[in-house]
Amino acid sequence: MSAPGRGHRQDAPVIACAVAATAAAYLGPGLPVWLLAVVVLLGALPAALRTLGSHVGRGSLAADARWLDRAVAGVAAGAALVALVGLRSAQDTAGLRAALPSHIEGTAELASDPETSELGTEAEVVAEGRRFRARFPRSVEPALEGMRSGDRLRLRARVRPFRDAPEGWVRSRHLAGGLEVAEAAPARGTRPWFSVANRVHDLLERGSASMGSEHRSLYLGLVVGDDRGQSELTRFRFRASGLTHLLAVSGQNLAFVLVLLAPLGRRMGMRSRWVLGLAAMAGFVVVTRAEPSVLRAATMAGLALSANLSGRQVSGARLLGLAVMVLLVGDPMLVHSVGFRLSVAATAGLVVLAEPIRARLPGPGWLRLPLAVTLAAQAGAVPVMTATFGPASLVSVPANVLAEPAAGAVMTLGMSSGILSGVLREEVAWVLQIPVRAGVWWVDEVATRASQLAVPPLGLVGWVCVAVCTAVAVWLARGAHRGAPGSAMVLAVLPLLVLVRPASAPVTDQPVWASSDYGTVQLSLESLCGQWVLVAAGVPASAGGGRDGPGAGRTSSVELGEAAVAGVVEELWRIGVATVRWVVVWSESSSETSGGAGFGIEALAGQLRAEVVHRHSGAQAPDPAGRCVAV
Repeated sequence: MSAPGRGHRQDAPVIACAVAATAAAYLGPGLPVWLLAVVVLLGALPAALRTLGSHVGRGSLAADARWLDRAVAGVAAGAALVALVGLRSAQDTAGLRAALPSHIEGTAELASDPETSELGTEAEVVAEGRRFRARFPRSVEPALEGMRSGDRLRLRARVRPFRDAPEGWVRSRHLAGGLEVAEAAPARGTRPWFSVANRVHDLLERGSASMGSEHRSLYLGLVVGDDRGQSELTRFRFRASGLTHLLAVSGQNLAFVLVLLAPLGRRMGMRSRWVLGLAAMAGFVVVTRAEPSVLRAATMAGLALSANLSGRQVSGARLLGLAVMVLLVGDPMLVHSVGFRLSVAATAGLVVLAEPIRARLPGPGWLRLPLAVTLAAQAGAVPVMTATFGPASLVSVPANVLAEPAAGAVMTLGMSSGILSGVLREEVAWVLQIPVRAGVWWVDEVATRASQLAVPPLGLVGWVCVAVCTAVAVWLARGAHRGAPGSAMVLAVLPLLVLVRPASAPVTDQPVWASSDYGTVQLSLESLCGQWVLVAAGVPASAGGGRDGPGAGRTSSVELGEAAVAGVVEELWRIGVATVRWVVVWSESSSETSGGAGFGIEALAGQLRAEVVHRHSGAQAPDPAGRCVAV
């Protein structure tokens, strides 16, 4: 085994090449390729010379010459790889910008599972050698029944260029444009590996019949990353609690698949074990629709298996760097994928920080390891998350510690028990899936409760402050500074408490927040007797109508769609309001207040842990049914 310092020196050129390849993939279309090659040459040459200098004089001149040849060859290979990535990136970008035909008629292949929404069904398709985002109207939807990724269909569609679509999303998905499908019909010719993968999906869905619709969608997300059935409110809960990564298949899912195969692998030779591992990883990639995070994990695992077969020890940092280079050579557009960025960033955090954090945390080992893994992954992923999605909540750390064990159990058991349940009788499948249902319930409960905690989300600067405060607190707790008084610990933790202080209801008669884009419903957040109150009312029935009271001139319908509920909750969460005391629904008259809350109001109140109160336009006071007591 090599010394740690020497191992780091050997990893440096690989990491430098990976970083340069990433820059080439991202900037290749806008920079000369020769400039990127020069950059990697200048970056890798010092590391190569240091490596060479450590060997000069230790052996014969022939040995020194061999090391020099290896150094020169390595630097040249790195420069060539970066140039190749830059060239491929430029070619792929030019291909996406090529002129589009006005219509497409012929055979196409589904490149994603169809996803139904309020506007119809959408799916990615490959037609005439290019990838499109196709929209199927209601009249054409029956043709897609039972179809999945890899299935083929005959279609006639009008091509439309994208307008205002995120450039990164377009590039990462290799989308040339959109399709408005006029006619579609199933066609034969599904390739065998897609047929097997689709059969697995069918069995998993059938095996999860004993779960409710919401838990079924979570189960499929945890096991194979299928998030099509998840409601917008569920997506918010997992995003706010920092658990979204559990619903996107990653290296953790792949690791559990390999764990299931471990008993079989121990009875096989090295080469047979290597073949089994590669076959299992390839199958898992196809079943999970080749998500970027799975590609990263599978490539790293394949490289690790190959290194193990040859008897070499390779560090995690080196494996990550090599995996990034291999993937970007294959598809430079991966650099624009948010999933790929998060996967690489979180893995880098684990590789670099997990062990140092574990060694320095106080407490029992069973708690230090999962906490260190969570903190390390968050340290790597938070810069990407905050830059892409905005502020992130601190509750993600304890939420991950609580949810990870149950999620791991679902990932481990879910694939095997789900497939088995898909071929068994419903009564037997119900019993077989009891542990999986319990695990899914627990993960959902953690996400729900964590998203209801009044902890305001933090930007990158806030997370850095928290990291510094935590490091100081851990240092003091371990007694690194014996003379530090107890007040020093208070000073270290106090900024943390200030950062996570929930938003309190101010004493004011003016709305603190008001919505403007939820259709026929106007919402406002108000403060009443020190409590948060969310007021919902229909928009004015006619423009210019007067109002004599808080609800006068309103429409009688106060309804919110699923997406609107999630949007309102997220807007409130971003200003630090996770729960309110009342949701006040204004109606035209007192006779309409007895009909119950409109569509979506109950879901909104449930997430906000609020009581729904109906008021009518004749009310003289905003006090919800007289239940407010000044405090």
